[in-house]
Amino acid sequence: MTLRVLSPLVLGGVLLTGCGGPTVTAKKPVEEELASLKAQVDELRRNQDATAREAAMLVLDTRSVRDTLSQLTRRQEETDRLLQAIKRSVEGVSAQVSKLTEPKPAPAPPPAARLPAPPVGVSAEQLHRSAVAAHRAKDFYGAISHLTEFFAQFPDHQLAESAYHLLGESYYALQEFELALGEFLKLLERAPRGARAPDALLKVGLSYRALGDAGEARNAWERLIREHPGSAEARRAKTLLAEGSRPRR
Repeated sequence: MTLRVLSPLVLGGVLLTGCGGPTVTAKKPVEEELASLKAQVDELRRNQDATAREAAMLVLDTRSVRDTLSQLTRRQEETDRLLQAIKRSVEGVSAQVSKLTEPKPAPAPPPAARLPAPPVGVSAEQLHRSAVAAHRAKDFYGAISHLTEFFAQFPDHQLAESAYHLLGESYYALQEFELALGEFLKLLERAPRGARAPDALLKVGLSYRALGDAGEARNAWERLIREHPGSAEARRAKTLLAEGSRPRR
């Protein structure tokens, strides 16, 4: 009797023990999965923060590149203006270098190369003053830039004679003797008896001498003495001619 009563009880305990074991064991994979998911979420957040910082740096880099491109564009425009001025002067020299003869009626000056217009409201007088100031400050490239704009906008202005002389002086100061010669010859064609003609003739001779053409230099100085005999430049020309005629030892 005792065995028959205990057997069902023992069997029930065994069954209960067998059902409780898998339930406790199943909790561990779930906890591990939750921990793994939390780690992945944290990693995604870190990646998102890093991506946001990289995006902000990219925006700053883009602005820096835009500013640099803007500066380079402005410098390129200034370089293009100066190159156009030099090209125009070289073309003038090739056409006029053999024309240093007796004065002839001055032909109309060739149209200046078209350059970008100066800022609205800038007058010929303002451009000329800016060129003079730059030349006095020994900013010869700046003077050339202002004078190039002057001739592009006001080729027939009453200040053109002074502008040609100043442009020639700027090139001469830079030892660009061919370009200087071209501008001084343009001045002499425009105003052969003008106030700046004596200095222009003197510089024509000095430019020829610097280029190795002693014959044309002599012709320029002899013309200076003949046409402007009482000028200080004529006295300088006589000294230069005397120096050139002395025998070399």
